[in-house]
Amino acid sequence: MDVGEPAPLDVPPTTPGIVVAGHYVYAVPRRVRRRAGTRDWLVFFTLDGEGTFRVGETIAAARPGDVTLIPPGVPHDYASWRGGWEFLWAHFLARPDWARWLHLPPLVGGLRQLGVSSAANRARIQGAFERLIPDAGAALGRGAVGQELALNAIEEVLLVCAREARIDQPTRFDRRVELVIEVLASDLAGGHRLEDLAARAALSPSRLAHLFKAQTGGSIFETLLRMRLEQATRLLAHTTRSVGEVSASLGFASPYYFSRQFRRRYGVSPTAYRAHAVRSARAG
Repeated sequence: MDVGEPAPLDVPPTTPGIVVAGHYVYAVPRRVRRRAGTRDWLVFFTLDGEGTFRVGETIAAARPGDVTLIPPGVPHDYASWRGGWEFLWAHFLARPDWARWLHLPPLVGGLRQLGVSSAANRARIQGAFERLIPDAGAALGRGAVGQELALNAIEEVLLVCAREARIDQPTRFDRRVELVIEVLASDLAGGHRLEDLAARAALSPSRLAHLFKAQTGGSIFETLLRMRLEQATRLLAHTTRSVGEVSASLGFASPYYFSRQFRRRYGVSPTAYRAHAVRSARAG
């Protein structure tokens, strides 16, 4: 350990599916480490002081105005070596149509960071977080509306960053890829075939598959599975449908297959996820 570096506090991955957010001030040296990364996205907005992000042996700084994104599955730690780091943060699951907005400049080891120089954009990002935090804290207690408000604030943060970084060229996210995502989102339970989707996009199946993965980072059917599982978290948290009913409504072949895929993505069973959501709602 480097001289003066705080000892790491190892923390497990969060249970994704519900937006969690907060406002921290590390007044004394502190270091948080996640050896396995997270199962969702984590965004930071530094207000004051300086923090650091480490991936492996590489360390990068976060200074006022910096928005830092940590993708799912990236082992990392973050710290304030001298104290005095003030930042806003949020855990969230990215919707598929946000893919283009998540491509901030690379930082280290898969992390991404944008230095926001515009005072107006900094103020808007801070304002979005200030709305996000109470909505995220009460999302379950307010039902689906509170969660949607929290996600809207996350989307605003990403869009303001995209404007700052000029991530607004149509070539960054092909309209044909957007069309496929729209088709999937409009019928999550549908038995989609690559050939049919390719015909809608006026591409060959192989060309569509290559283009989609190049732009979104995942295959079409990986994206569809992710969209189905994200909708499942909302149904489990905000309805009384049984696990079997949730599974069938989203087009899974069986409740067993649904439960296996849900556990693989979120680390808990659908039943355990619902129990956690109910407890959180009662606490809130």
